[in-house]
Amino acid sequence: MPRVSTVVAAVILGLIVSTCGGQASAAEIRSAVARAGADPAAVRDARAVLDAFSVDLYKVLARGDQNLILSPYSVGVALAMTRAGAVGETATQMDKVLHAALSKDINVGFNALDQSIAKRPGKYTRGDQTLELELATANRLWGQKDFKFEAAFLDQLARSYGGGSRSSTTRTLTRPRAAPSTTGSRPVPTTASRTSSRRASSTRRHGSS
Repeated sequence: MPRVSTVVAAVILGLIVSTCGGQASAAEIRSAVARAGADPAAVRDARAVLDAFSVDLYKVLARGDQNLILSPYSVGVALAMTRAGAVGETATQMDKVLHAALSKDINVGFNALDQSIAKRPGKYTRGDQTLELELATANRLWGQKDFKFEAAFLDQLARSYGGGSRSSTTRTLTRPRAAPSTTGSRPVPTTASRTSSRRASSTRRHGSS
């Protein structure tokens, strides 16, 4: 797991900072390329990638006796989106962290998995109860203000993730001191998710979602 602790720590801090930053109104920089259709066969590859990545992520974060709730899916997608703008040694190390070798094309895999998950919300019958599931995930990148992103990078975000990048309101994005830049375009990933149902739920110690 080369630099897995450093890379994951950088992404997680990026999620916290960006999600709490109140920048939802920032303009999105997005390619006009249409989102690709989902390849059902690629979902299996994405699951294999996430399974392996989740184990590594759990090993890094599940230390001590504290309770832990995490979403490997959100972190994995954020890293994959960032990986789309990486080259050279950075791309190689991110591929290893993500276990990209388990997938024929990690972007195609995550695109298929995301579209599969998007079909899950709805009403389900369990015994004599009808349960309504609401699930919404949002993943985006925040880029340094005034930085020009390459067209190929924005095309990939639109094609495989249905999104783009939003510009930070500041010229310099906050980063953990111990973490190196993950891409030349300096994107900081942020994820947000919302789930709810009428069904009572419980969280187990060191649980993940």
